[in-house]
Order: sequence, then structure tokens, then C-alpha cells
Amino acid sequence: MYRDFARISLRSLRKRGLRSWLTMIGIFIGVALFVSLISLGQGLQNAINNQFDIMGADKIYLQPATSYGGAPGTSTFKFTDNDKKVVASTDGVKKYSTYNYKIGRIEYKDYLLYGYLMGMPTNEEKKLIEEFGNYDVEKGRWIKSGDKYKANIGWDLANVPNILGPKPLKIGDKLLIENHYFEIVGSISRVGNPGDDRTIIIPMDTYNEIYGIDDEYDFILAQVKEGVEPLEVAEKIKKELRKERDEEEGEESFSVETSENFREAFNDIFNIVNYFVAGLAFISLLVGGVGIMNTMYTAVLERTKEIGIMKAIGARNSDLLKLFLIEASLIGMIGGLVGIIMGFGASKFVEFVIKEGFGFTLLSVRFNVPLMSLVFGFSMIFGGMAGVFPARQASMQKPVDALRYE
Repeated sequence: MYRDFARISLRSLRKRGLRSWLTMIGIFIGVALFVSLISLGQGLQNAINNQFDIMGADKIYLQPATSYGGAPGTSTFKFTDNDKKVVASTDGVKKYSTYNYKIGRIEYKDYLLYGYLMGMPTNEEKKLIEEFGNYDVEKGRWIKSGDKYKANIGWDLANVPNILGPKPLKIGDKLLIENHYFEIVGSISRVGNPGDDRTIIIPMDTYNEIYGIDDEYDFILAQVKEGVEPLEVAEKIKKELRKERDEEEGEESFSVETSENFREAFNDIFNIVNYFVAGLAFISLLVGGVGIMNTMYTAVLERTKEIGIMKAIGARNSDLLKLFLIEASLIGMIGGLVGIIMGFGASKFVEFVIKEGFGFTLLSVRFNVPLMSLVFGFSMIFGGMAGVFPARQASMQKPVDALRYE
């Protein structure tokens, strides 16, 4: 019986043709919007969480409190050697490192770039930064002690043309950085985001020399001992630095964060975005539901005589109710299916554009089967709910009145 109802409903939808597809537009838009944005959001969230996993849960990151939203190295706040000593002597800290970071003037032949420039230690401290940033040498070698005007370049600079000239840079090329010539001795393997992949790394001593820096650091990175809780150590560091800098709690000029702090902050933001997207999609689905209801009311009027004939030959009210509910559900189901395909296709296209155009290779959109199944089921149920009142109206008609309808 239900198979017959479905066959009749599909025939009715085909008969109305363009009107049926126009009715589904609201469902298309709502589902496609939800699927595409949620898929992209989950892809980005997974990418960032993977980065936090690479950084390691045992890392503590110290930076200026004013650096959020600003370019690296632009804050007037700097850490000092005394701050380093405080971090190093804090109970639970295994090792630490410092580095400087800012946007610098970089020239190659007749080409100019204002890009990221990092001053990295060349002693044992370097290993902690390598681990934290997921840096590894792909070609050549790392800068080392005794290197003064040597440099490592990010993956994009060594592989992508038209960043600093028509061809990628190679080992042995000379860069003019802040009016000082540096020789490229190695390139870094791909990290996955343009910031790291376009960074140029030079020895910390040379960095300090060309910028006239003494006893100043933009960032401090610490690693806690095995079995120690990073959040507890972070609070100890913050407390000791407040004493050292004579600052009140809540008014610190610096921030002390763990990878879990960053992870929680990003996940909270993504959850808010997901709720917002779900709200937009629900509004669009409501509009689609009104369209389905309007179409179904029209279908009831157009098929009044057909309803009368069906009742005259023995169709019950419940049969007609099921018939029109199935038809409305089919509209929601088809709209949901097409919306899922459109939304996922759009999210994969955006992923491709971001990877190819912006070099952000960490983003990976995956087909979330439970989520898509939920969206598909919801759109079908929503379509059926929108058809309840028209279906009830059809089922309540009297055979004689229906047959006399013009």
C-alpha cells in the first residue's frame, strides 16, 4: 500500500514539474547552507586540533597580552632575561626557549616582500621551537651556531613561484633582509599554513643585531616535565612573573597559555559559529516548509475531484492523509538529498580554492555520515510536518462535495 502511495506521489510531483522544484528551493538552500558551513567548520576544527596535537599538550606559550589580533612582533611589550630566569626556575618546567618574530623587509634581486621573519636560537633551545612549530628541514640544513648571515626559508618560498620573483628560491640564493645579505642554507618542509610556510628563519643573534635588540624577546616557549599538569605549571609561571614585573592579577601585560587553553578557546568559537549556522539553516527550512505547505494546499485543490473519486470507490480518510503526507515528505526528502549534495560539493570546492589559492593545506572536508543522515532525516520529517494541514484538509472532504467541485 505504501509503495502505491509513493508511486502516486512521485507521479504527482513529476506532473507539477517546475512547481515542485521551485517548492524545494527553500529546502535546498537551508540544507546546503547547513551542510557546507558545518563541513567546512568541522574540517577547520579538525585541522586546528591536529596542530595542537602536533604542538603537544606539554607546551606552555608566553606572549604579550596585547598581541591578540595584531601582527607578530608589533607589540611594545617584550620579555627580558629576568623573565626567562623566572620561567626556567618555576617548579615543573623541564626546558624553555625564546624567539623573536616580526614582519620584515625582504628583497631578492628586483623583487620586494614584507614577510614574516623569525629570530631563532641556534643552540639546544632550537629543538623545542622545531617541535612546537612542526618544523623540519626538507632541503639543505638548519642554521647552526657560527652562522651569522644564513637563513632557512619556508616551504612556499622554496616551491611556489611568484612570491619573491617568478621562480621559487633555492639553496645558495642571497636575500637582502633589512639591508643585510643572507644566504639560504635550507628550506623547511611544508607545515600547511601560509604564515609558517612563508617564514624566513635567521639566527637570533643576527636578528637582534639588525634590529638593535638587547635582552628582549617576543615569545617564550616552555615544556613541562613528564607527569606534571601543564595548567598548574602555567598558573605558577603567571604568579611568579607577576611578582617579577610587579603587576596585579588580571592586569598582566603578558599571557600564559597551554595548548589545551588554545584548543578550548577555538572549539568554543566553532561551537558558537555552528549554532549560528544551524539557526540560519532552520530559518531557511521554515521558509521552505511554508513553500511545501502552499504547494500541498494547491495540490489538494487541483485534485479535489480525484479525491472524491478515491473516496467514492472506498478510500478512507486515513488513506488520503497518508497519501498527501508521503507526497510532502518526498518533497522534503528530495530537497534534503539535493541540498546535501550541493552543500558538500560547495564545501569541497571551497577546500580546493583555499588549498590551491592560499596554501592552507591543513583544511580537509570529510563526509560526515551521521551528520548527513540526521540532516536527511530532518528534512524529510520537516517536509511531512509541513504537509499535515493540507493532508488533513484533503482527508476530511466529503465525496459528494469533492465530485461536484469545479
